[in-house]
Amino acid sequence: MSHMSLRARLLATAAALAAMVATSQGAHAAAFQLKENSAVGLGTAFAGEGSAAQTPATVFNNPAGMTQLPGLQVALGGSIIVPSFTFSGNARDAFGRPISGQSNRDGGDFAIVPHGYVTYKVTPDLSVG
Repeated sequence: MSHMSLRARLLATAAALAAMVATSQGAHAAAFQLKENSAVGLGTAFAGEGSAAQTPATVFNNPAGMTQLPGLQVALGGSIIVPSFTFSGNARDAFGRPISGQSNRDGGDFAIVPHGYVTYKVTPDLSVG
């Protein structure tokens, strides 16, 4: 049984990390982000949300902030998505060939995206949420 030297292990680890970095790709998506995880945060444009601990929604940005909330706290809410856009036309690939598909279609459907947060101060130094 052979043992790799520390230098060989470090070199193998560095090579593996370099390979992962060299072959990784960015995510490609066609969507939008919903950041509206609390009405208080939305009212301040989410400025300071990482350090503010005003509502149970602090669990989303700063779980340690739960220790600043007294007793049992509950926050429920949601976002309503009503997309209102259409597109029409056609598309071609890099070689000029037409891409098949519908040429006139609505861009989405009505949706409700709920969110909820619950925190409870168990002891002065321990909170769960």
